[in-house]
Amino acid sequence: MSFPPLPVGLLIRPLALPDLPGLLEVQRTCYGDGYVESAEVFAQRIACPAQCSLVLEAQGRVLAYLAAYDSVQGKVTRLHGDFELQPQPDTLYLHDLAVLPELGGQGVAARLLRTFWQAAQGRGLQRAALVSVQGSLAMFAIWRWGSE
Repeated sequence: MSFPPLPVGLLIRPLALPDLPGLLEVQRTCYGDGYVESAEVFAQRIACPAQCSLVLEAQGRVLAYLAAYDSVQGKVTRLHGDFELQPQPDTLYLHDLAVLPELGGQGVAARLLRTFWQAAQGRGLQRAALVSVQGSLAMFAIWRWGSE
């Protein structure tokens, strides 16, 4: 899949502590309160060397994020859980992906996934996995994520 350059002012970059208020806003908007993970949980994840999460931001505002970490096949972080450093990671796990509705249909999720996967391959990982919730399996199937 080929993408034109991001519009001026939009930037994909690693998730950082100052992004947490914006990330929580995106979570609440996309999921409601039932799936919101706390700033404390995300702060712990950011401190973990295994994490490789990304944000899409414009002028300091988080518009989308992808929470992810290097792990081993079958070792999945539960909701509200900490990412854990594995000595020999072999799988890139996508924990969460959320895009503000105002950016829906603009390829933002696909751009985040492509950036995420290219970085993983650069670290030598050849497999990616996720746990699909809230009926999202059809969306991930578009990018050839299968089910087990």
